[in-house]
Amino acid sequence: MEPLSLSETKEIIDELDFYSQQAMTFGFEVRVYFNGTLKENAAGVQAFYDKAVELGRKKFKYVAVNDNERFKKVKKDTFDMLPFWASDACEDPAYLLYLKGGKHKDSVNDWNFVYDEASGPTWLRLMVPAEEGANHYDTARALLTLAAEHLDLTSGYAGYGAVIQEDYDSDSSESNFHACRARFLGIEFLDPLPARALFKEHLSAVNWLTLINGAMVERAGGVEAVKGRLDHEGVQLFPLEKGLILQAGEAPTTGDVNRKADVSAYQAVGKALQPIGIPVTAAHVAKYRQGDPRYDFLYRFVQPGEDS
Repeated sequence: MEPLSLSETKEIIDELDFYSQQAMTFGFEVRVYFNGTLKENAAGVQAFYDKAVELGRKKFKYVAVNDNERFKKVKKDTFDMLPFWASDACEDPAYLLYLKGGKHKDSVNDWNFVYDEASGPTWLRLMVPAEEGANHYDTARALLTLAAEHLDLTSGYAGYGAVIQEDYDSDSSESNFHACRARFLGIEFLDPLPARALFKEHLSAVNWLTLINGAMVERAGGVEAVKGRLDHEGVQLFPLEKGLILQAGEAPTTGDVNRKADVSAYQAVGKALQPIGIPVTAAHVAKYRQGDPRYDFLYRFVQPGEDS
């Protein structure tokens, strides 16, 4: 069965309307989690941000700062905010910057950048339209490498990910969210907030490119042990001075179950990194999984690890 094109996949996901507004879409994203504040990681955050602005300056139309502010139109000085917050001149930096494109400030968009240190670990995301992802594979690898070198990194990934409206009710009778999540295994749908605290010591996600820090490499037994658990020729390893990148195949996949998409490379990465998977006994996951088998989405590629 022929796979759906990215535009056809987007049409399916865009049907997840919520009160007649587009509530979700997906794109090609690079996301990293790290410890510490903006000032403590200023050089790494600035380098990541510079690339985001380089790609998205003409695409980002709206900005929100901190959780209590609604999106407003981008102005000339908008792109100077994050560098200022990171400087010694700023005594009270904000904890959230969200830039996005789109025709309306309340709709989701596949052009976006997020810096968020509201509840650790801090995370960064750069997303571009899925159709443009192939133009930015090298950028994704470079950003993950940069993150490992210049941030107090925990883990990260690059590949297809969803962006979801903040007030979206995934359990609404009008929502097809869970059906979409079960169908497209290669798209990272999980809102990180419920499990984010666990990402300090455990793998956040497996995607096309998966990045872990040096401490996680050691807990996984070292590079050679990870390599020894791999049973897929399509997975490449890229050891870094402070971490490891695993690449699952030549290009990302949406993992469309209905079209029998091949996700074996993603599964192989998950198997190789099993020792650092999120344990089901961890308090946060246990709380959110209680009576809710849909949280098995966390473990679609990597089996539960052990409490650290």
